[in-house]
Amino acid sequence: MTIKRNLAVSWLSHATTLVVGLYLVRLVKGTLGDDGYGAWIFVNSIAGYANLLYLGFGAAVSRLTSRYATLDDWPTLNRVLSSVFIVYLCNGCVALGAAGVVALAAPHLSTWEGQNLAEVRLVIGLLGLNAAIGLWGSIFGGVLIGLQRFDVYRGIQIGCTLFRLLLFVVALTWSPTILAMAWAYLAVTIGENLAYIVCARCFAPWMQVSPWRADRKAFGESFGFASFNAIALLSDHIIGLTDTIVIGCVLGTAATVPYYIAQRICQMARAPLEQVAELLLPKSAELQSRQQPEHLRQLVVRSFGFALLLIAGVTIGASYFGERLIRTWLGPGNEASPPLLMILLAAQLIALPLRVFKMTLMGLGQARVPALFDLGQATANLILSLVLIRHWGIAGVAWGTLIPAIVFEIGLLLPYAFRQLHLRGRELVREGLLPQVLPLLALWGYCAGVSRISLSHTWINLVL
Repeated sequence: MTIKRNLAVSWLSHATTLVVGLYLVRLVKGTLGDDGYGAWIFVNSIAGYANLLYLGFGAAVSRLTSRYATLDDWPTLNRVLSSVFIVYLCNGCVALGAAGVVALAAPHLSTWEGQNLAEVRLVIGLLGLNAAIGLWGSIFGGVLIGLQRFDVYRGIQIGCTLFRLLLFVVALTWSPTILAMAWAYLAVTIGENLAYIVCARCFAPWMQVSPWRADRKAFGESFGFASFNAIALLSDHIIGLTDTIVIGCVLGTAATVPYYIAQRICQMARAPLEQVAELLLPKSAELQSRQQPEHLRQLVVRSFGFALLLIAGVTIGASYFGERLIRTWLGPGNEASPPLLMILLAAQLIALPLRVFKMTLMGLGQARVPALFDLGQATANLILSLVLIRHWGIAGVAWGTLIPAIVFEIGLLLPYAFRQLHLRGRELVREGLLPQVLPLLALWGYCAGVSRISLSHTWINLVL
């Protein structure tokens, strides 16, 4: 029941994020226009690279918390947490310094159509401070995940999502600028991390995080796992953020908007589906400690099938109603986004089910080879995007995401996961794939029938 409860509250969190996100994109785009919204997307894409300063320790904290909590070894866990905290403390200062450098270099990064350069620089500084605060407080969120208290962790996220909605509405009403949004963003981050600290100390009263408790052995244990997870994290950021940066640098910040709309829908669809895989990281570490390999195997196969069912359903629905969704959501004038959406969803159709294997391997401490596959995929993504954007425009960037996903996820990760997890292809097809065929065919038929009905572009008709 723990996994079902955690999955339910995770989906509630992402449903809240989805609804709020749909509203905020329309609000911000309509208030700031394509120039202002494109500048906000571009700056946030650059700021997103601050997440690389986690160096993969986030997953290590969750995994080791789950492991040592299961073994009741609190002193060792405290030494691990204290060692990671020192790393985050230093890297938070690095984030602040990097933000200053990027702010100085801002005139050389883009033309910043319609934006005040001094304001852009201040926004970059605020986002750097935002990243530093997130680093300093995230270790306590990792403890909650490791204890499998996703209900508490996601509950905090739901509250912060609603708080962000309120602050953005107030900020844009008071001052419709990207600077007002940056201040609102910072306020939410401060509140979110304070909540993580309070709740982590409540559910783990034995936790004692202090620089004086750190030691070299504990750091080495966490770093051994985190180093390869950091490679995977870098790869995810190259794939997720570099696309908009490439477009912004080559075609201008306004050109990022149609691509980001398609990418944003993919992110909204992907976020709740990722929880199917991410719940497996602490759970697989627990099952490994309890020496229950058969239970783990069944969990992996069923999770794969569930993730495949969900992302395939989203892809089928988008193929019939993606254009209607974008038009209902943002109005006319976004005709370039639906084709991009289908290309990006095709990449997710491959990547999300296989993420189940990836997170399970990480939970078992086997992060090196999947991380190298991720790095290869990200490098190919970047190179193809730079080449294809010259010939096909923003569609070339989308194809630069799909092609490496096919090669690296199916061609390399899948066979490797089969060997390491002792899975058989026949078993995966019988228990993971075939049960999803009938409901997907039913959904396909339903969408084909409903799409022939001529309805006005309203949210009620879209939901029906």
